[in-house]
Amino acid sequence: MRASIVRVVAVVLCISCGVSPVLADWDTSPGTNAVFASRSGVTIPSCHDGEATLLTATIKEGSAKSVLTMEAMMLFERQLPPLSGPARITARPAVNGVFMEPSTGTTYFPMAQQCPADITFCTISGIFWLDLDVAEAIHPGKFLGKSLNIKLVGCEASGGEGAIAHVTVKAQMVKK
Repeated sequence: MRASIVRVVAVVLCISCGVSPVLADWDTSPGTNAVFASRSGVTIPSCHDGEATLLTATIKEGSAKSVLTMEAMMLFERQLPPLSGPARITARPAVNGVFMEPSTGTTYFPMAQQCPADITFCTISGIFWLDLDVAEAIHPGKFLGKSLNIKLVGCEASGGEGAIAHVTVKAQMVKK
């Protein structure tokens, strides 16, 4: 909490002095129960080339009777390539190769957004979760007592590949 307050104060001071805050790559991996990661200057590939890993993070060990929750956000600012239509950008997280909820059977719902070609600011965000006991029952030996390797994968579906994004995630393992 104290670190968050210090960062907010630093940003406010930078802005009030006319100095732009610098976006930097951060990663607290491996975390015991939580992990935070961000990356700036991430190039989003075309979905025709398949999804690419945009950001990774790790929690040391999955625990029984726990749920892994994750919040993710991507910010596009003045860096959408020229398009004839909206940029359709999607991203979704996976843990140890298994996509997180929400889903219905084999269909997984990514965070997605259509960013109009004539704007200079667009965000997408999502909240995801995975019950580690259920995941372990379906995929024995992959989650409980193992490192939880989190990947946010994504792509751009409308020919606007090359968009530059700032990507951030927060993942936390919580008891049920």
